[in-house]
Amino acid sequence: MKTVYGTFNYQLPPQSSQDYASRAIPTLQALRKSFPKLYKKNFRCPSEVLTISGVRAFDTYYDLGNEASAGLRKELEAFFAEYGILYLDETAEVLGDKNEEGKYSLVNQDALKDIPNRYGYIPGWTQYGPRKMQRYEDFALWWLVWQRQVAMLKRRDTKLPLDTVDLIAASNDVPFGMLLGYPGEAIMASILIPDMWDEYGKLAQARIAYGSAFDGAEPIYSYPKELADNPNIMAHETLWSEILEQVYAALGEKTE
Repeated sequence: MKTVYGTFNYQLPPQSSQDYASRAIPTLQALRKSFPKLYKKNFRCPSEVLTISGVRAFDTYYDLGNEASAGLRKELEAFFAEYGILYLDETAEVLGDKNEEGKYSLVNQDALKDIPNRYGYIPGWTQYGPRKMQRYEDFALWWLVWQRQVAMLKRRDTKLPLDTVDLIAASNDVPFGMLLGYPGEAIMASILIPDMWDEYGKLAQARIAYGSAFDGAEPIYSYPKELADNPNIMAHETLWSEILEQVYAALGEKTE
């Protein structure tokens, strides 16, 4: 089974934790100066920090709350663009959505472009075009196509063990897991284990230092306990933990 877990041929991001931390720190310092309330509420949270650092491509499940004015959204979009990050205002105008809560996602464009280098096998991948992906609708459509491609994989053109994998579940877990930068072994486990969430208590949780800080979305994934000593997972846990440790130390953030 451990061999199957390696189906995606995952490789750790190439830079050191110091490199990723050094990318995040000036961005976060500028956010703290320009948008102090949102920095405290959202941007210092670990999942945001990791995405801003460039060690992973995507972060979501955040909103601006009471500050969700059109002017502020434009300011944030312009701010993040200077750092190669797409601030995606999740307003689906075609559905009549006004997004009054100011829901948004962040996409680190360098990390998104790097996904094929991190996962040697990416089922259903559609090449990312940075010049054509500037709005929430662009990203949502691209992501939807990727999900659909996975769901429609045929036995003859996939390396996935289709006898044991639910392609509908995989159509969510594979694209989402890779966007979030999780190890290939953990992503594979999520689609191999039937009703993984029902087995939650029997699974190991990623050991990410400060992963639960500041009440944000937690960048903590699950995997079978037999993978606790997997080199990729152990190195991944260390890298993310060190990035967060260095960023919070540099920013003077108390995480307890």
